[in-house]
Amino acid sequence: IGTLPAPGVTQALPDTDEGMLKLAVSTLKIGGTVTVAGTPQINVSINKQTYKEGDVITAKVQGVSVYLRLRRITTSSVTFVLNDAELIQSF
Repeated sequence: IGTLPAPGVTQALPDTDEGMLKLAVSTLKIGGTVTVAGTPQINVSINKQTYKEGDVITAKVQGVSVYLRLRRITTSSVTFVLNDAELIQSF
């Protein structure tokens, strides 16, 4: 079981892309998908903004901007990419 740092104390940032990707995705609020009539494209709502495949979203991790690419969007998951690391987040 992990512990929370004391108030005012920050933890070290992950030293791997996989670790940073997991931490960055955990800061996002994924609201669901939106389909555009007449197109095969599925968009996803993240932090109250709409994104499509290929877009880049900025997540803040301990004040550091982390840029994540949306590789794939389905009706039940989003695939995020940071450098060579990939994470499929179901919702």
